[in-house]
Amino acid sequence: ENGTLMNLGYNIYDRRSLSSNAIYQIYQDNEGIMWIGTFGGGINILNPHKKQFRYYTQATSGYNGLSHKSVLCFHEDYKGIIWIGTDGGGLNYFNPETGKFFAYTHDPANERSISSNVVTAIYQDHKGNFWIGTFNGGLNLFNPEKGTFIHYKNNPSDTASILNNNVWAIYEDSQNNLWIGTLWGLELFDREKKIFTHIPRTIIYHRIFPTKVVSMLEDSQGRFW
Repeated sequence: ENGTLMNLGYNIYDRRSLSSNAIYQIYQDNEGIMWIGTFGGGINILNPHKKQFRYYTQATSGYNGLSHKSVLCFHEDYKGIIWIGTDGGGLNYFNPETGKFFAYTHDPANERSISSNVVTAIYQDHKGNFWIGTFNGGLNLFNPEKGTFIHYKNNPSDTASILNNNVWAIYEDSQNNLWIGTLWGLELFDREKKIFTHIPRTIIYHRIFPTKVVSMLEDSQGRFW
């Protein structure tokens, strides 16, 4: 409001300070509360008016909590549930009203479980579908009512499959096109035909340079960044 900058960081002498200075993501929910995902410090929740943090950390035996201490991403759904992507503990569900967590983790024996425990992106499209980006597990379509996942992974023999299994960004534009950002470039996913269109990568002196796409945004003029 007054143009000043305040630094909020970890302070070993203050239990209400940030739990870690290594921050992966900052997310603001519909109530204006800031959710801060950290490396090794769990979730820090900040009410901007109080300037104090409260925490959710990795669960210990017999206690409710996060499935992993490192948090990569957040998403608040239409019902006010907070979905949390962790760096090794799968997808976490958090109900702010009850304070309860639930984790969806990869089960090699269950093909309908999430494809990877490293969740890098969470997106809910205009139809309410949940799209989950993972590290080394491709793209997942999540059904929260059934708790099941459909996997979209690279298939070397299928040119219409996703190009790379490391998905870091998911975005639906104003025309309802679903874009997927991977460590090998940008993909346009046709949800009806289940095919991926690969956006050409940078070519310099006849060499192909992979373009890592980790975030996307459409501005008010329809330009894509």
